Amino acid sequence: MAATVVAAADAAVVDAELRPRWPVSNIATHQSPVWREKADFVIQASLASFGMPNRWEQLWARRVSKTGFEICCIPFFTYGIALGDTVATETGQDFEYVVQRVVTKSGHKTARVAVIDPGAASRLHDEIHRKLAKSFPHEWYAPGYVAVDIAGTDQEAAITELFSEYTKRGEVSYEIDA
Repeated sequence: MAATVVAAADAAVVDAELRPRWPVSNIATHQSPVWREKADFVIQASLASFGMPNRWEQLWARRVSKTGFEICCIPFFTYGIALGDTVATETGQDFEYVVQRVVTKSGHKTARVAVIDPGAASRLHDEIHRKLAKSFPHEWYAPGYVAVDIAGTDQEAAITELFSEYTKRGEVSYEIDA
């Protein structure tokens, strides 16, 4: 049976089923960021502390100060950062704008959902997409891996309810990152 994992903002708790099935190139990108119209910049987040050394996630953002940015996408792999959070960046060895810390939390959380059986990913993608499209901003990394924005407690309960049958049947695994 698939597990539900709740990840604390200060601890990278990863369900073993969630990430190995979707290979990440050295830089994970967002093809359709939910706040694309607000974004005016792209920054980088290192994934090394989340078990993916030498890998990065490119985050769409809106510049709010010289080194401060509001996140305009739903992070696929970066823990502790959610849509609408403001982060501070520094110049890194590999990139000019690298996330260093969260300055202000937006109150949003991120649910990450992975289809366990790769053979069912296409079928479940369409079904899950239809259900999410009604109420939840979301971004697909791959047909079987989606990040969902949770804007409040009511939405968190709704996400748990939406995926409860899938998890009971062992079809998906999901986590909620504070």
